[in-house]
Amino acid sequence: MRLISLFFIVIIVLIIMWFLTQNADQVVKELEIFQYSFEDVDLIKVLFGTFAFGVIMGFLIPVFQYIGAKGEVRKFKKEVKKLRSELNDLRNVGIESELEVEEELLDDKEAEDDSADDSAGSETKDDNSAQ
Repeated sequence: MRLISLFFIVIIVLIIMWFLTQNADQVVKELEIFQYSFEDVDLIKVLFGTFAFGVIMGFLIPVFQYIGAKGEVRKFKKEVKKLRSELNDLRNVGIESELEVEEELLDDKEAEDDSADDSAGSETKDDNSAQ
C-alpha cells in the first residue's frame, strides 16, 4: 500500500513540475497578501508559495486534530476506569450481602440449636429430679 501511495505522490509532483515549467515565463503584475503588496512576481514563485502553504496547512490541521483526539481518549480512559471500579464495587456488594445473610442465618441457626440444647438439657434435669 505504501508503494502505491508513493507512486501517486511522485506522479503528482511530476505533473506539478510540468505545469510550473509551462508557466515559467509568465509574471504576476501585482500581488497583495494582507497588507503587503508585491509587483512583478514570477508565476512559478506564486504557485510554489501557494502549494507550500497548502502542504503546511495540510500537515498542521491533522496535528491539532490528533492532539484533541488524544485528550479525548485520555478523558474516556478515566471514565472507563471509574466505571470499571464502580462495576466491581457493585459486583462485590452482591457477594458481600449474600455472605452477610448466610452468616446471619448460620448464627441464628446456631443460636436456635444452642437454645434447643439448653432447653433439652434442662428437661432431662427435670426428668431426673422427678424420678
